[in-house]
Amino acid sequence: MNENFKRLHLFNGMLATEEDWNAGIGYHHEKARLHNRMFHGSGVVPHFREGLAVRALQPPGLKVVVNPGMAIDPVGNELFLWDPVLLSVNPEEYGTSAKPFSGNVFVCLSYEERPDDFAVSETDSRIHGHRRIIESARVRISTEGVGPEDVELGRIYIVPDVRQISDAPNPAAPRPGEIDLRFVPYVGQAGGRISSVAQQLLLTALERRYALLGTWLIEYEVSEAHIPRPSIISARALIRSGQLDRPGVAGVLLGVIGLEDEMCTLIKQKKGEWERVWVSKEFKAYKEAWERAQKALATVELGPTPAMDSAQYTREVDRALERFRDVTPPLERLTEQLPHLLERGAASGPTYEEVTDSSLKSMGTEPPQRFAIDGKPFVLVDMLEVTSPASEEAHLFRLEVGPNDVVQGTTPATYPDGNRVTDSGLSYRRGSVYFQVNGVKPGRDMLVLRRVEFRELQVEEEVRVDDQPVGVWRIEGDDRENQWRNVMFHIDGEFLVGPRPRFRLRLMEGSSPSNIYRFWFYQAA
Repeated sequence: MNENFKRLHLFNGMLATEEDWNAGIGYHHEKARLHNRMFHGSGVVPHFREGLAVRALQPPGLKVVVNPGMAIDPVGNELFLWDPVLLSVNPEEYGTSAKPFSGNVFVCLSYEERPDDFAVSETDSRIHGHRRIIESARVRISTEGVGPEDVELGRIYIVPDVRQISDAPNPAAPRPGEIDLRFVPYVGQAGGRISSVAQQLLLTALERRYALLGTWLIEYEVSEAHIPRPSIISARALIRSGQLDRPGVAGVLLGVIGLEDEMCTLIKQKKGEWERVWVSKEFKAYKEAWERAQKALATVELGPTPAMDSAQYTREVDRALERFRDVTPPLERLTEQLPHLLERGAASGPTYEEVTDSSLKSMGTEPPQRFAIDGKPFVLVDMLEVTSPASEEAHLFRLEVGPNDVVQGTTPATYPDGNRVTDSGLSYRRGSVYFQVNGVKPGRDMLVLRRVEFRELQVEEEVRVDDQPVGVWRIEGDDRENQWRNVMFHIDGEFLVGPRPRFRLRLMEGSSPSNIYRFWFYQAA
């Protein structure tokens, strides 16, 4: 629409025609759609009814159900789905016997309207028409992608051997035949949400940054690389939630950039071989990239200024997000060149000190970042601090216990090696503990090291990873003098199929109360 809005204006004696009344109604429709587009965006309305959630049926087959909810389409229409809709996915319809279908099928929602309540004049049959318009929403399966006036509710990647559709145990990394909800857009407040595509690109960039800084931390023992890593985990969790508007995303990413700046400032104080790193062209390219990102993000952090219209602000946000993603390639090149800049041969890998289960169990100092057990090397990939709000948020930590079944507190105690440690944690007597582990390499064995208070323990906890049972964690012992221990649990790599597996510890019947303080997660190198 490229002209001014015209509002119906009635005056005494005016003969209002059909065209006048329809124009008056159309005016309000257009203004409502404009408001929806500019102040809320396009996507699913969260928390209305069941949020249009796409779920697999039980028992599973090649069908999904779309639950009731509300959305706003790219035009600004309000779409309501009042009843569940069952959809069948038939790969045979999308391919041929010579070339079976392989690709995404999309669950799409679109706006529809149809006339209703037809009436004819009793005195003149030429006077007739529909007195109502029914507004409705249509749900369908598409193999052609999401249309310009559609709202995506989910997608499923189909390959020839998929025989059933299921919910994704790991929503962040769905596999073929699992419902992928990562690209579902959600409407937001004034300022708008970033697009689902931009969200996925950011998550990929953050994941790569986290892994690269992990290389600095583990391979080159740069302890300062720990500084930005928690902020990267938090940024991933916040962006994945879809509840940040554009200024909010910019603010979160500025926090990551600021901590990378702090990390570099501290590492530049290192002498000797590291001095060659900071004068290298690779570091200069990395520094220039995050300076550009910092400047671009600061421009959009506070929202659109009076000088910016909505379209211009959207372009500036897209540019700022691209600048943030542009920091990752220079960091990759710098990391690749570190062995040469530090004059270390590519074949000269890190050393792994041999330890035993009993030595780790009694160790009161911080466990090493890498070690070897029976000649097999392991490296630290993540750590969870129970009762730390930032750490719990980054690991999606939650309890499923009764209100009187958990106690939180701070314990000062010693290890058998004489080291005294004060730590905060919790004890629970029934129920389950859930958390996510970040930065995992699929297929590699994992050792979970956990600090416990070693008093009157006869604990049995069922351990599940992505809802798959992997064993029972048995902890037995009673030491009133040296109460701390680090206990270990081994997980075969076959149970780790994604970079962020979900863990569940369920206290089994007959077990004594269990306690949890801190977890260290190691994987085979």
